Amino acid sequence: MEHKKYLSFRGKNEYTLIRERTEKYGLGKLMFAFMDVEWQKRRDELADLKERCYVENIDQEALLNMQDDSKNYIVLGAYYKALYDELNTLHPFLGQTVDEMLEAAVDEAMNAKYARQMAVDIMLDLFRNYLENKRTTDRLAIFQEEQTRDYSLVEATNELFTRLCTLTEQMAAFKENLLLICGYALDREAENASCKPIERYYDMQTEEYEPLLRVQKAAGLPFMEQRIIWEDDLETEKEDGGLIAHGFYTANDIRTLIFAEFQYMSANNHVISKCQYCKRYFCPHSKASIYCDRLADETSGKACKEFASTDKYLRGVSANEAKVLYGKYRNNYQMRVRRNPEDFSYSDYVAWMDKSKALLKDVRDGRMSLEEFDREIALPTTKEARGNINI
Repeated sequence: MEHKKYLSFRGKNEYTLIRERTEKYGLGKLMFAFMDVEWQKRRDELADLKERCYVENIDQEALLNMQDDSKNYIVLGAYYKALYDELNTLHPFLGQTVDEMLEAAVDEAMNAKYARQMAVDIMLDLFRNYLENKRTTDRLAIFQEEQTRDYSLVEATNELFTRLCTLTEQMAAFKENLLLICGYALDREAENASCKPIERYYDMQTEEYEPLLRVQKAAGLPFMEQRIIWEDDLETEKEDGGLIAHGFYTANDIRTLIFAEFQYMSANNHVISKCQYCKRYFCPHSKASIYCDRLADETSGKACKEFASTDKYLRGVSANEAKVLYGKYRNNYQMRVRRNPEDFSYSDYVAWMDKSKALLKDVRDGRMSLEEFDREIALPTTKEARGNINI
């Protein structure tokens, strides 16, 4: 796999170049995809797997066994495949980044002819396809029938554990600082939102804003490279465009291109906003845009902006029903206080109302269901029962 990555920007779009094929995305696609990944969670998961599955003393005589779920290459193989699929779906550069770790681990096992065979013929195939591909399982079955020793495969898997732990730790740190500089320079709801992004970026530079310095250090500088592409790959309205030379930012490290993307957005005054449904950053199409286009519900296939409107409506219905329920209980409680003041005090009634009003807000904001609200504000039937509820 080619490690060099190509990215260019034009207006509100960005373009990748992979195997001479240009793909068009909305501006910010790479940066948003990167920030959507829970890197710290992945780091913790990998650290836990490594602690349980890293092999300190490799048995040189152990045989390849694809049915042994305790083998480190079986455990990490399943995890790696799921990780790669998730990242590659978000953005091909993310999938490419973890695949580079796999290739690097394989390189470590290429010191001898036998090890090379094990690494190339088994590990790359196993980790990229796991056991979901018949061609893969058939090939692995041949190695297993030949009673192939698996020590180089175990060794390469150990190396991949180490590399993935390091990668996810670096990415988690980069994401933390990237979120801070995005909030400072690009967020349209920021405290300094009256200033343009380019002005806010300048302020970060002059103030030597620590998160910016950390991002710059981790990212480094990209190179520029001219590549020959079809003009209509950039201008969709031109169907008969010829070949042109187009400049791409290029780097091996994905962080370099993400920072270049951030700089382009700042310099050209593109703002971002947090989706009011999923709370993740996106590029708003207008001042009225408050929801993004990410998939919010896999069952319905609805995006945040579609799902949020339905969810908001349902929350409104629940809130209205909760108000009716509250009014009914309040009138009943008030009547009990008037008729039996020795059992139901006015101060307890006021405390109950304060609690119920606070819970009404939870229903309106979607933090509590109507059924839960009903249980929480249920009235006591006696003074003793009243004393047992939390008011």
